[in-house]
Amino acid sequence: GKVNAIYQLSKLFIEGHAFVQDDDGYYVAAAKGLGLDLFPAQNAPPKDCDLATYAAKEPYGEGIVMQTVGYTQISANPGTYVFRLRPGVSNETFVLRAENVEVSSYAVPSHPIGVQTRPGRSPEDLF
Repeated sequence: GKVNAIYQLSKLFIEGHAFVQDDDGYYVAAAKGLGLDLFPAQNAPPKDCDLATYAAKEPYGEGIVMQTVGYTQISANPGTYVFRLRPGVSNETFVLRAENVEVSSYAVPSHPIGVQTRPGRSPEDLF
C-alpha cells in the first residue's frame, strides 16, 4: 500500500579538501592530520588569533583532514562559517588560506582549504 513519511533534516555537511600550498599557491600535498575548527562567521575569532587563548566562543564543529586526498567533512546548519586551525600542532605548523564557506543546500560544493607551512616547520610535524 501507500506509505507517507515525514523527514526532519537536522544537519548538513561542509565538505572540503585540505592541501599544503607552496609559495606560488600550488597544491603540493594533502594536509593529512590537520585539525580544523568551524565557527559561525559572525562569531569567529580573528584569523591570526591564538585560538589556545581565545575563549569567547567554542567552535561550532571540528574535523580532521584524512590522508586520502585531504578529505574532511564537518556537520553544520545552514549559514556562513569560517575555518580556523585547531590550537596546538595544527596552528603551530600551518597558516590557513581558507575563506568563508556557506552552507545553503543539500548540494554543497567541496571547498578547497589551503594551508602553508610556517617557517621552520614541516607537514610531518603533525605526526
